[in-house]
Amino acid sequence: MIRVARLCSHLLRQGPRRGNSVVLKRASSSGSNVHSLYAAFKDPNSPYYLAPGTVGPASPDEPDPSAHRDIHMSSVVAEQHTTPSVDSNSASIQHATELLQGPCTYDVERRKLRSLSPEQAKDALVEMGYHPGSFLEQKIVWGDLDSFQHVNNVRYLRFLESSRILYMAALGRALGGPTKEQQMLKGKGTSLIMKSIELSFRRPVTYPDTLLVAHRPVSPPSLNGSIFQFHALAYSYTQQRLVLTSNCDCVWYDYDKLRKAEVGKDVWSVVKSGISSP
Repeated sequence: MIRVARLCSHLLRQGPRRGNSVVLKRASSSGSNVHSLYAAFKDPNSPYYLAPGTVGPASPDEPDPSAHRDIHMSSVVAEQHTTPSVDSNSASIQHATELLQGPCTYDVERRKLRSLSPEQAKDALVEMGYHPGSFLEQKIVWGDLDSFQHVNNVRYLRFLESSRILYMAALGRALGGPTKEQQMLKGKGTSLIMKSIELSFRRPVTYPDTLLVAHRPVSPPSLNGSIFQFHALAYSYTQQRLVLTSNCDCVWYDYDKLRKAEVGKDVWSVVKSGISSP
């Protein structure tokens, strides 16, 4: 009924239409207007006809449902070419690096991360190239909520940071053991610094809940350069849905010389081939 009422309001604002469309004239009585509009919805020859058992759009600008399905079908086709393979013995990840460059739309993640248990969600994320070393199970506490009774948007930046630090620690150990790990975490020698971050809040989160936060590292096709991209997300154990997505650009930075650093293929090769989870 609400959808029909919205369409009625939209059609009345449009005014009379001719040609292939029905003509809906304003009558002196608002009741007549409504009756004429409902008649148009029931008329098979009307462009506003709604077949029995079907539901009209929520608003005049709502996309065609069939088009929505086409988008997801295209994401499935793309997934066949971009999903990384997982070595079950070493838990290392082989990334389809070239196809993961740039901001991620998360179409595949939205389709796959539905109604999954925590372990199923972790397995699905590994299959999509998210690094298990970055997995953070963040419990939501009452203090995370704001006056609107959902997790405040600023909190997610901290959640993502904690997950990203876990990945940096794993990367540091792979590059040079515990010493390099501590250098990367304490800003000594060459490490990472954030350049920019973009967040998309897809569903509100309330207390109590636990979020699975994860990062997918993206290495450049040429295996050189200073920009290090990450795709990140948060999955709600309570809602069993994707609640947050993020695209982040970090930069390799020389903290001793206080300037951007260029890392070699040896570093990027470690990133691309994957790192065994700690």
